[in-house]
Amino acid sequence: MIKKYKNNDRLPEILTHNAFHEPNGEYAWKKDDIINILNELAKLNYATLGGEIWGVKDNKIYGVLPSKSGGIGVYSWHSKPKKENEDWNTFVQKCLRENIETINNLHPEQKINEEFINHIYYNLCYVDEQEYKEL
Repeated sequence: MIKKYKNNDRLPEILTHNAFHEPNGEYAWKKDDIINILNELAKLNYATLGGEIWGVKDNKIYGVLPSKSGGIGVYSWHSKPKKENEDWNTFVQKCLRENIETINNLHPEQKINEEFINHIYYNLCYVDEQEYKEL
């Protein structure tokens, strides 16, 4: 997955004040905030290409998480690519709908080991139109 760092320094404070901020520039948000964050990113004309679930404990990121069943798991998702004839705003809105639907159906708290239940964060991969063209 493409990681998004370039525009993080330009994100408004409304998007970053409740976020976990990784030293490499990435942000991740709790589930209570993530739908609002997705909507705000779309208002800023960013397409969210997908994301992943992180466990964040003691300022450490865990991308591979223990499951209740005893195994481990990586929880990530991707939006469908932009169609050739699709305008940017339509693509941004499509990505917004897809990400909201995926997150609402993901339910990591039902799968992840109890030790991480209160430490689940959503990391997003988002780009502006120019960055998407450069992919």
